[in-house]
Amino acid sequence: MTDPAPPVRMLARSIAEMLQASRVARGRPHGGDNVAGLIFDTLLSANLAHLPYGSPEARRMATPGGAEAKRELMRPISAHAVAQSLALPYETVRTRIRRMLDAGYCEQVDGGVIAIAGALLDPPFQRMAEETRDVAVQALRDLAILGFDFEGMATAFGYRIELAEQSAPAALAARIIIDLQIRYLEDVGIFGGVIRASVWSAVMCANVRRMSRIPELAWRYSTQACPPPDVLRDPISVRALAAEVGLPFETTRRHVAALVEKGWLVVAAGGGLIAPAEVMSEDALGRGNNQLGLLYAKLIADLSRAGIDFAAL
Repeated sequence: MTDPAPPVRMLARSIAEMLQASRVARGRPHGGDNVAGLIFDTLLSANLAHLPYGSPEARRMATPGGAEAKRELMRPISAHAVAQSLALPYETVRTRIRRMLDAGYCEQVDGGVIAIAGALLDPPFQRMAEETRDVAVQALRDLAILGFDFEGMATAFGYRIELAEQSAPAALAARIIIDLQIRYLEDVGIFGGVIRASVWSAVMCANVRRMSRIPELAWRYSTQACPPPDVLRDPISVRALAAEVGLPFETTRRHVAALVEKGWLVVAAGGGLIAPAEVMSEDALGRGNNQLGLLYAKLIADLSRAGIDFAAL
């Protein structure tokens, strides 16, 4: 790495772009309803949380078929617990889970709900898993182009890159990314809920996307102490933002208004939105960013064991 300080802003941008790009794929089985996709992801993540990624059971869960055995392995979670985890209204969660039950994507069992379609890997969910894995690989390639030292990052936090003896199913890599998404969005709960956090994150990504592809600038503004100045941030319109996050325009506008009122976003000249450098230096965000080194190091190690070849990026 070119800077002794952890490049936590570079990592934050990488994670946010990874999740932003995969959100469309994860919403597609739900008719493009990204909120439903996030709720389904949270269900599936909780159902499988007790199975370590490297376990035979986790690999079995990531392979199509085996309905009865998979049902026995999955641990249910209640709609109330999902709503609490995502800081979403209970009715929002309950309504969407009801639709998933009607569609056969979920099952009601003793103790709560299981996202059975995600475990059985019905065709829409198999495609979602493959797209999610491919999005993660592209995000990692983007870092490799910048000269990022994956092995150095993993080692710095006590992890290591391990070449898998055999390629793991795409669904295992997708599960790792989904778990990361949930952890990341929990850490940005200061915005007042997961949807609002997603809107803010999408603005941040759009603002610095062009800058992040220029190695000199990406590294110059990679650490917590050095947020990119506002002059380098490309504003995004509310309409373009709505398309990026996959939310109705009015819903997006309402969340933007709340974020502007709180000062998390500002309206730039010309009417576009930016997440200003002043906000990016907030202690609350800094505390979250400072955990990203450890989070990303674990991601590298987990994905290497799931068959991602970091040497080939």
